[in-house]
Amino acid sequence: MIEAARRLRAADRAFALALVVEAQGSTYRKPGALALVAADGPRVGVISGGCLEPALDELAREALAAGAPRDAVFDTRSDDDLVFGSGSGCRGRMRVLALPVAPGLPCAALEAIVAGFERRRAVTLELPALAPGLIERGSVTVRPPPLLLLLGAGPEAPPLLSIARTLGWFAWIADHRTVSSRPAAPRMQTASCVAGRPRRSPASRTNHWMPPS
Repeated sequence: MIEAARRLRAADRAFALALVVEAQGSTYRKPGALALVAADGPRVGVISGGCLEPALDELAREALAAGAPRDAVFDTRSDDDLVFGSGSGCRGRMRVLALPVAPGLPCAALEAIVAGFERRRAVTLELPALAPGLIERGSVTVRPPPLLLLLGAGPEAPPLLSIARTLGWFAWIADHRTVSSRPAAPRMQTASCVAGRPRRSPASRTNHWMPPS
């Protein structure tokens, strides 16, 4: 999602940042979950198993058209919601806030989330500041993706790294071999190691990690 936001910003394309701010009961996503809906249609990220996404797209379009935050409550606690699918994500209620991101204009929430992502730190956002007059109190914490540590760079590493990248996770590899002797893997980038700590390139989320010699 962060990479998609960067691409859209670089291309001067408008989009809406959708943020789950409340959740009760059984829901697919919890507070802090993110999704992105571009003004020209494409969506990155989900908030349900598919049943809520059309309404999410509509909420994003409303925020973009108004140039202001919009929120919606999605309630799947009705028996009618069990008619579709297995109902595993039903019997819950979530509130979603859509924040418009216009080309060339700053967006404090997005900038804070991106900064937290780059530092792998959680970011707490005050909701009244995000949506003045819409939400009176409360906060939500956006956490960075998990870090996957692969112990060994064997033939199973490339598919595992591919899955991690698809999920948006960070990934490191710990291996006793030198970089040149490791099996090649797509989208892998080497990192030097100082006192057992990897030196990571900011352009990559996938790194080699080697213990100190």
